[in-house]
Amino acid sequence: MSITRKSKIFLSLVLSAAMIIAFMPESTFAASYYPSKITSVKASSASNGGITIRWAKKSGVTGYRVYRATSAAGKYTRIKELSGSSSISYTNVSITAGVRYYYKVRAYKTVSGKRYYGKTYSSVVSAKSSVSLATPKLTGAQYSATCNKLTWDKVSGASGYRVYVLEESGSYTRLATVTSTSYSDTKAVTAVKYSYRVRAYRTIKGTNTYSKMSNLAEVTTKVSIARPVATAAQKDAVSNSITWATVKNAYKYTIARAASEDGDYDTLGTSTTTSFVDDTAKSRVTYYYKVAAYAKVKGTVYKSYYSKAASVTTKDIEAPVIAVSQYKVGYNKVTWGNVVGAVKYRVYRATSASGKYSLLKEYDAGSLASAKYATPGKTYYYKVRAKAEDYYSGYSQVVSVKTMKAETGLYVYLACGHGTQTDGSWDPGCVYGKYTEAALMLPITKAMTSAMRRSGVHVYTDSDKNNNLNMIKSVALSNSHSNIKAYVDIHCDYSGAKSGTMPLYYSSSGKVLATALNDAVTGDASLGIGTNGVTRRTDLYALKATNAVACIFETGAIKADLAVLSGKSKAYGEALARGLCAYLGVDYYAASSVN
Repeated sequence: MSITRKSKIFLSLVLSAAMIIAFMPESTFAASYYPSKITSVKASSASNGGITIRWAKKSGVTGYRVYRATSAAGKYTRIKELSGSSSISYTNVSITAGVRYYYKVRAYKTVSGKRYYGKTYSSVVSAKSSVSLATPKLTGAQYSATCNKLTWDKVSGASGYRVYVLEESGSYTRLATVTSTSYSDTKAVTAVKYSYRVRAYRTIKGTNTYSKMSNLAEVTTKVSIARPVATAAQKDAVSNSITWATVKNAYKYTIARAASEDGDYDTLGTSTTTSFVDDTAKSRVTYYYKVAAYAKVKGTVYKSYYSKAASVTTKDIEAPVIAVSQYKVGYNKVTWGNVVGAVKYRVYRATSASGKYSLLKEYDAGSLASAKYATPGKTYYYKVRAKAEDYYSGYSQVVSVKTMKAETGLYVYLACGHGTQTDGSWDPGCVYGKYTEAALMLPITKAMTSAMRRSGVHVYTDSDKNNNLNMIKSVALSNSHSNIKAYVDIHCDYSGAKSGTMPLYYSSSGKVLATALNDAVTGDASLGIGTNGVTRRTDLYALKATNAVACIFETGAIKADLAVLSGKSKAYGEALARGLCAYLGVDYYAASSVN
């Protein structure tokens, strides 16, 4: 056999052996990876108050793990992992003084990125700290609505104390570390039960050793509600006003009254604000008032002590006696006699006898009449009361009157341009940017309508329902009333038009109407708008189909006159109303007279 032949046979044997090793189970080798039991383990008290654990070095290992329990057969928890086979000691400093701890150790080895831990722990050793700290005796009490005060006896040798509170989870959270023998928990919440513990510690060479936890101190914070401070003053001849400062945590207050400071107090009512009006008082009587606050915490209601009594003696002046009558179209007149001691009078109005009365105006003494605008044909209810220097009389009797209607024949129709079409869809009219003709003309038409009604003229209009009628229906509605004296349709011109008004008419009487409207608008200096002249048109349905004298009033160009049309709509409507009143031959009542 040649040398070459032998080499081939040897190579074949080597390759076969390598393949057999590659496919062998890992467990065949793993047994050699697990470190053996750690020996020579000892535990002793350290000079810093901790406990030092030592053991014999184990060759070939990657590191060690140290475990601790509070009894030899108890549950052991890993407290430290050390790297390197030469790391053969560890000092456990997180311990409680006087408590014996039990330790055991095992090594681990890392092979190809995988850890192998010793299957056998070392023998168990034990020791306790050489530091001796007594257990604090803890007491707790509520100091205020949101503060609990904790105190404990001083522990000899202690460097400080740690305070803990029991959480809902069942574990304790450290609140503070202090050197004194007291602590105030200022984050307490009312109506909650708190459980506290304290433990002392001693610091040696930067290491803390702790005493055992103190006894459990439980404190339930009660709700503390301040006593209100109340004042009382006369509001009018038959009512007193009681006020007080806000009480923290209070959600309502009760008010009680008595005829003497030490008398029997009867509850008058409750308030969720800081004031109350006693409207059951009588004139020339002294009353005493007290207030109590209420708080609700977690469904439980707590009540404060009553405030000290606040007193007031009601003085009186007589209530006025009034008379009410129609004054003119849209106005009613209220008169009353002079009241001795009165310096002012207040006039109130409502739309029903038991409805809500609104203050119309306050008059100085000597002004013994009031004429105010009211909707024609509507019934109003009035009452008046007098005012002395610092209080009011009772109210007068309530008197009602039906406001005078407009005179027969003074009827007009005011149409707001574009809007609803014949098929029910919406027609915006001409458009410039975000502005539309229909939207700009509606407030002008509404202002004109209000001014005409104020001036005693009956108005039919689609602006009452925000331009809900198309042109054909508006003309038809106007024609259904034989006494319509004028038909005015309010529009504006397209964005390319010149600045200025352009009233349109068809008949000669329509020209007179258009001129009256135009003169009033262009003559109003506050509007500052010019005109392109009064123009006759023969092709417009609204001018030819209506039975009344008609005018289509182009108020200006939507682009060139936008500032006037969008910013002065009320003034524009008032100006148109002045022109229409002039055409009709009726007095125009300015808005300033309606206060």
